[in-house]
Amino acid sequence: MTRKLLPVVLALGLVVLAGLVFLLISNSSSPNQAALTPGEVSRLSPAPGPISMAPVNTSPTGATTGPVPTTQTPVPATTTPPVTATAPVSTEPSPPTPSTAPGPTPDPANPCPADRSAYTGYLKPELLNALLPQFRQPANLPAHPALYTMDLKVDPAASSYSGRLTLDFWNRSLQPMPQVILRTYPDFFRAIGAELTLGNIEVNGQPTTFKERALTYQEVIPVAPIAPCSQARLAVSFQGKIPTQQRENQYAIGTFYAGQGFFALGTFYPQVAVWEKQPGAATWDWTITPVRASSDLTAATAAFYDVRLQVPEAYQLIAAGVPAGTAPGEPGFKAWRFVGGPLREFAAVGGQGFTTSPLTGKTRDNVQVKVYSVPSADPATAARQQDFSRKAMDVTIATLEEFGEVIGPYPYQQYSLVEFPLTGFNGVEWPMFTQLSQDIFRQRYTKDDEKEFGGLVYSKPGTLVVIHETLHQWWYNLVGNDQQAEPFLDEGLTEYSAYLLPELTARRKNLPAESAQAFAREWLDRLRNRVKQQDLPGIGDLKAASSAAEVSLDQAGFIYYRKVPLMYEAFRAKFGEEALYRFMKAYMQTNRYGLAHLADLRRELAAAVPGRETEVNGFIDRWLFDQKLAEDLGN
Repeated sequence: MTRKLLPVVLALGLVVLAGLVFLLISNSSSPNQAALTPGEVSRLSPAPGPISMAPVNTSPTGATTGPVPTTQTPVPATTTPPVTATAPVSTEPSPPTPSTAPGPTPDPANPCPADRSAYTGYLKPELLNALLPQFRQPANLPAHPALYTMDLKVDPAASSYSGRLTLDFWNRSLQPMPQVILRTYPDFFRAIGAELTLGNIEVNGQPTTFKERALTYQEVIPVAPIAPCSQARLAVSFQGKIPTQQRENQYAIGTFYAGQGFFALGTFYPQVAVWEKQPGAATWDWTITPVRASSDLTAATAAFYDVRLQVPEAYQLIAAGVPAGTAPGEPGFKAWRFVGGPLREFAAVGGQGFTTSPLTGKTRDNVQVKVYSVPSADPATAARQQDFSRKAMDVTIATLEEFGEVIGPYPYQQYSLVEFPLTGFNGVEWPMFTQLSQDIFRQRYTKDDEKEFGGLVYSKPGTLVVIHETLHQWWYNLVGNDQQAEPFLDEGLTEYSAYLLPELTARRKNLPAESAQAFAREWLDRLRNRVKQQDLPGIGDLKAASSAAEVSLDQAGFIYYRKVPLMYEAFRAKFGEEALYRFMKAYMQTNRYGLAHLADLRRELAAAVPGRETEVNGFIDRWLFDQKLAEDLGN
């Protein structure tokens, strides 16, 4: 370096030094904002504007109204004695530690670098106990896991409940999260007496406000936006009313109910909505789908749960997760604790009449299966219950084993079937357990529909309902979807998968494949004939990819449970058996613990038939978006 250039160099050095000082001051002035790398800054978008109110499959009937301000009554936090039981009770989770992302990764659905520090932080090792030991490694579990810690009290006699939720969650995007949307699903059933009232809310320890943004959506405004790629904590008290009536044509019949010595808590607590990259947009936003009664309700990110639930001493409790101890609660109440995850949501059923000695079995992978009946005092009815319990146990174990090998293992320690007074529906799936109607358990259906193959008894309804609901452990719990915007994703694939069980068991038992396929084809032909004979007003104008907002309950049954399953049978006939199973396995593995959309289904179906992607996409468009049902069924 020559002396003549020295002044210039010194000047440049001062400019650089001034810039560094400015950056340091700027970062330190926003304590809630994580530092960003230049790569992140270049990909940040302005804070989103009004929340998108349209479902993923936009339709004219899917629009909702704008914000409706409401006045909320503060709810006192539930104070209950701690559970001292066979497993230690977790205390309030440790405060979140701000996480600074080192830089973006190329995956647009998960742009933040994978952060699994929660597994050594707020996620205590016992919270993984619902998983089989071989599935507890953090590397095989979701990055940025959410944790719901709930303390609840349920009074079935008063059809009421109250509690407090502490939610640890993440902003998994590269843009600030200006608000948090909580789902309050009971609001949808106000007409039959349901309520969910939120009390005081804090975000990261700071009190905040909220308002009703749309039916079942509460908008929480933090004091400061949640920084990109960072963890946050929300705490809220709440109280609710449980419906005591079951109304026809309401999809939640029996899933949120108190009566006849039972209660069911499904979609009853505040759930954080889905924060994701919006289809066709460069930014992330909250997905808000109008709620209708023609499908299941939830769109949820899989999370971990630590739930303490007080119920009357006379009640037995079955819930998502595994039991982690019991202890005395308030006078006349017993406190139960359940832990588990990743689970799509938490649900529980309680009753005074459940058998205390459930039928128990075990799969080859050591999954414990339990069947809880409500024993009848009538000997003939009790005998039918016992007979069905054995048949249900057999098909459940076969389903968990066979599909565990073909599409991916069921990762949890246990799975239960529970007899419950459902009205209008035969079964309802929840993570790790299923509600089945008393009509099913007591075999109040024609025995002409009962057939045996490969040592298993198939009946519709009956054991085919058991197989269907058990398969939802893959297509709903492990692979989630927006059940209001795209209900055809889980229901169609679940229904079709049930018809594959005979051939899967035939392979293991070395039975002729032709006989297994002929057996399954008989059931599929019944399905096809019912579709052809169906005469519903306007059914010819419906696409199979309709959202719940676009169809009635009867129409939903026609397209989600009949036409869409037949699409997969047509895919197999056109592209081959290997392509079908290749798709199912890849779709499960790619989206395990995640939330799938139609684009994911389309991608995996096309990838299963290399070199014929255009043909596959045309096939999908025809089956899901055309209305030519008769021509489809003829091909």
